[in-house]
Amino acid sequence: MRKLVLAAALVALAAPLHAQSPAPSPQPTARQAAVSPATKKFVNEAAMTDMFEIQAGHLAQQKLSDAAYKDFAQMTIDDHTKTTDQLKSMAPALGIELPAQLDKTHQAAIDKLNGLSGAAFARPFKLAPATTGSGMRK
Repeated sequence: MRKLVLAAALVALAAPLHAQSPAPSPQPTARQAAVSPATKKFVNEAAMTDMFEIQAGHLAQQKLSDAAYKDFAQMTIDDHTKTTDQLKSMAPALGIELPAQLDKTHQAAIDKLNGLSGAAFARPFKLAPATTGSGMRK
């Protein structure tokens, strides 16, 4: 559900950009100025969450042996890779530079997960129906 909402929001944000006829403009900053701070914040948070979920998914595949968790981790990786690709294709038109690495909070969470194994690693995850989005507990 969260991914569907994210995709819908991104499409809604991009629609006005695609609806306008592209007029050659020496000042690409005019389009960028039209992007609200809230939109920039949303896109950056979405990119950060995607990066975190992808890295956590890779860790889960390495550290867990249960097939259900591995499948869930792969689904998480696949879903967040798709939304990352969408963000990467839209960000330049919006004049937004996506983060290249995790912020301190997300990196600390990855470091914590990396230090866990077995049941202790699995505890932060819960298997949920596909319609509820990511099962990672914050």
